[in-house]
Formats: sequence, C-alpha cells, structure tokens
Amino acid sequence: MADSITLRYQNREVIFEKSTKLVAVRARAGMAVRMQADVDRIAMTKGSDHRQTIGAFEVVELRPSATGLDQDLDWLRAQPSVAAASHVFFVKGQATLMVPSGHVELQFDLDLAGHEQQAILARYRLQAVEHRGQGSYLVSITSGSKNPLATAAALQAEPGIALAEPEFVNPS
Repeated sequence: MADSITLRYQNREVIFEKSTKLVAVRARAGMAVRMQADVDRIAMTKGSDHRQTIGAFEVVELRPSATGLDQDLDWLRAQPSVAAASHVFFVKGQATLMVPSGHVELQFDLDLAGHEQQAILARYRLQAVEHRGQGSYLVSITSGSKNPLATAAALQAEPGIALAEPEFVNPS
C-alpha cells in the first residue's frame, strides 16, 4: 500500500490504505458485457469468474502498467460502458475491502448559516443528494471533486463542519 489517508470515521481515527493493484468498477445500465471487455483489456485475469463483487461494483486486479494505476482508472472512467471506477481501500491492519460509494455523510455545525453551507458545497463541488435533518446531508462527489476520502479529509479540517465521513459500499 503506497498511499494512505487518516480520517475520523465512526467516532475513531482510522488509517485507510489505498490498494496498489485493485480497483472497483461499475457498469452503466445495459453495458455489463461491454464493460467486461473493457476491463479485460487491462485486468490481471480475464472474465468475472475470478473477481469479487461488492454491491454493484466488480473488484478487479489490474496488470502492472507503465502508466500506473491512477491513469488506468482514468482510462476506465472514460469508457462509455463504465458508470464509475474507484480505488479500493483497506483499513490499516485489516483485509476487508472498502469501496467508496461516491457519497459523503456531511453534517454542518448547527450555527453555520445556510449560505455558508452552500458555499462549502460549491467550493468542494459537491451535490446534495439527500437532506437528512438540520444541517445534515448525504452529498455526492462530482467530476470536479476530489475522491470521497480526500474530500472527507479536507472537509474535516474545514471550520463549520461537525462530521464528514465517506460512505462505503456494503458487500452484496
């Protein structure tokens, strides 16, 4: 694991380590077969029989490439068959795969004005998906945002934020 990020998560400090080989990929509706062909072009093994599924994501081990994992993920994201592609993370010292959903649970301080909340959402290029009560939202990462873990870390350092936690996909 090369990259790690430390977050306050579920009331404790957690170190998330980014896999150096695994990515998670979700097909667009009706494009699963095409996505398989796209993924097989850069995967370590061919076919979905050798891959784990977490929620709607297929976890894929990529072949080492000259361009690197980030560029391979960017290539996958650019394919018409791919709805989403993400790094896979592990909690330090654990083997459980963690796949970010693309959402962040966000709670603003109760005394933060609505226009200040909107300014934070705009600054991080987040889209409110669900209002969960006073100052509490489920927000979505957009193409202009950083990844969910980096966004949550930046938000945790932001004045006016009571909670910012990435949401992870549950295994099916």
